Amino acid sequence: MAAFEDALGVLLAHEGGFTDHPSDPGGATNYGISLRYLEESGIDPNEDGTIDLRDVRNLTLEKASSIYRTYWWDPMFLSQVNDQVVATKVFGMAVNMGIGTGVRLLQEVLVLLGQVVSIDGRMGPQTINATNGVDPRWIMAELRCAAAKRYRDLIDRNPKLNAFRIGWMRRAYA
Repeated sequence: MAAFEDALGVLLAHEGGFTDHPSDPGGATNYGISLRYLEESGIDPNEDGTIDLRDVRNLTLEKASSIYRTYWWDPMFLSQVNDQVVATKVFGMAVNMGIGTGVRLLQEVLVLLGQVVSIDGRMGPQTINATNGVDPRWIMAELRCAAAKRYRDLIDRNPKLNAFRIGWMRRAYA
């Protein structure tokens, strides 16, 4: 079974620390957690009653880890995925693309690989069982291609996102 701590280490290697890139639609980001995400989710990390730039700038690794476990890893039941690399990849895609999109990409890959799953963006027992029933090397090969295509499509629709192309492609093929 996949371990959150192992996946978090890989995720943080891609996410890094505080940034406030003008082309990032999420706004200021720290440890990969954006101000936009905090606002939309109603998460106030410093618990001062206001969700603002200070919440992002002063986000601790411990708090970021708690947010990732509570709002991404556990709701996606990724601990039930047998292969650590696959769980880590899906976790990373969900963080960067949104849970629904990350899971849909996995489901599309599973269908491509002959599994019968609904493509609904929800990580339920059907998706977990299908994931555990396919050779993880095949899943990873297809997920890498699907992630790269998703990033290229985003850049095509919004050229200012080209600023993230190199990092996104590294992430897609990791």
